[in-house]
Amino acid sequence: MSTPATTTAAAPAPPSRWLHGPVSDLLLGCGALYVVFFLAQSLAGDAMRGLLPMALAPLITLAVSVPHYGATLLRVMERPADRRTYGRATTWTTLAALVALFVGLRVPLLGAWIVTLYLTWSPWHYSGQNYGIGMMFLHRRGVQVSPVAQRLYKWSFWLAFVLAILAIHGPSPIAEYSAPGLAAADFNFKPLGIPVGIRDALFIGFGAAYVVTVVLSFVHLRRGAVGCERGALLPAFAIVATQALWFVAPAIVRRWDLLPSIEPLSRDEPAYSFLWVAVGHALQYLWITTYFAERSGAAPSRVRYLGKAMTVGIVAWALPALVFAPGLLGDVPFDAGLGILVASVVNLHHFVIDGVIWKLRKGRIARVLLRRATPEEQPSDSTSATEPPQSPARRWVWPALGALGVLLVAASAFSVVEEQIGFQRSLDAQPPRYERARVASERLRWFGRESAQRETRLGMAALALKRPDAAERAFVRAVEIDPSVVAWLGLGVLRRTRRDASGARAAFDAALKIDARHPAALLCAAQLDVAEGHTISATERLRAAIREADVRRDIPEDKRRNVARTAQRLLTTLDAR
Repeated sequence: MSTPATTTAAAPAPPSRWLHGPVSDLLLGCGALYVVFFLAQSLAGDAMRGLLPMALAPLITLAVSVPHYGATLLRVMERPADRRTYGRATTWTTLAALVALFVGLRVPLLGAWIVTLYLTWSPWHYSGQNYGIGMMFLHRRGVQVSPVAQRLYKWSFWLAFVLAILAIHGPSPIAEYSAPGLAAADFNFKPLGIPVGIRDALFIGFGAAYVVTVVLSFVHLRRGAVGCERGALLPAFAIVATQALWFVAPAIVRRWDLLPSIEPLSRDEPAYSFLWVAVGHALQYLWITTYFAERSGAAPSRVRYLGKAMTVGIVAWALPALVFAPGLLGDVPFDAGLGILVASVVNLHHFVIDGVIWKLRKGRIARVLLRRATPEEQPSDSTSATEPPQSPARRWVWPALGALGVLLVAASAFSVVEEQIGFQRSLDAQPPRYERARVASERLRWFGRESAQRETRLGMAALALKRPDAAERAFVRAVEIDPSVVAWLGLGVLRRTRRDASGARAAFDAALKIDARHPAALLCAAQLDVAEGHTISATERLRAAIREADVRRDIPEDKRRNVARTAQRLLTTLDAR
């Protein structure tokens, strides 16, 4: 829900305390459920990750985030009146999103900036939703919100957003607001690189302004709550506390590493910590959209409404990934950029449409969210009262969309299970279940989830199991899908063991063409130089491999140590000759 433009006039009907009830409103609407996740991760992070591992992120996204996208689309497309009101904005936004996806996949720099826009906008989208819910609770509880109080309250959310932006746009990001597990080398977030000194000064200034703003907004709102029921300000400031846990505390604490033992606020596991922020946001969105749909007459059944939201959401999420998969309209594998770019475009589409529809100043929104409906009231836009029956030509739309949605939900769930159980666990088993992993990889390819990384892992496993033919097929497939240093190195090592010196040389040269300073590639090429008697080039590459192994922090430390140790031993042997 975007930042609403809110009026300060009192609602014409007596305000009601809650939407669904105090427990669900506090847990879902005010973010108290996130506090549960926060405490669980703080007190037992390892146990929590064992019970709810990051590998479950795709299933969690499917269960919670996908319906929250669908809820926005239902809001603009389900009823004729809504289609007339929002049709133009929805059509142009959808076309722009599809063009952005099509071009972004072909121009990696543009794709990277689309990802950057999504990750920069995301904290504001979350902040705007929190602000809107806080204002809604103030109005429903009869608090007289003066213009000064409203500005101060809004500024507290705006300043929290600014602190989040400072956290991600420094020389090295200290926060993460991304779709978990979808990072790709060519489509990475591009921080603005605000210098450390300037960023720290801004942190201090905006942090102090945030504290002052929160305090002053509480003072002014408390004046407006005179004569209201006890606890009238509780939901509004529970939202402020949630906003602080989501953005303010992680940004400041991680910058100066103040509480390294509190995992959600530390620099450890930032993606895992943000996963639960995203869950809290999606549940919050479904909590309020479900209420609106029920009270406005758009949802005769809560279960049916959530089912429709899941159906529409999965079509919006999964269909572009299938259509733009390699072999159809795209040539970028899911884990090499298609996944994060689809996530970025779908979210940006959601942000724009959400900003168009959720405004508390609008009559229909205000009638439903800002006051309690009296028994004799009937929503003026009820389908039974004002909307003509569907034409026969359109009666097939929802059944067809529902059937497509069910298929896509099943395919998405099947893909997650095959990825985590059929592939990952099969290769992690001792001994590895290679054939089961290979079958899982084939099945994932059917669903547009072709992966060079997966094929590379298959090749490495086949090498370890002494199955050279299977290893070569996997490595060749990997470099055909998306050439990488690791895949080329695996293919080169395999060819070297087969005494195919020219094939090995071609593979190592291809790896160095991708990354001329990769320590393992330099070492492999140097070993081949030694075998062929090229001592001078071997010495230069060994020294470069040792130097790069010391500085490359993007490579695991154990692998860098092994490379440096092997290169030093070989260099000593050459020097002794």
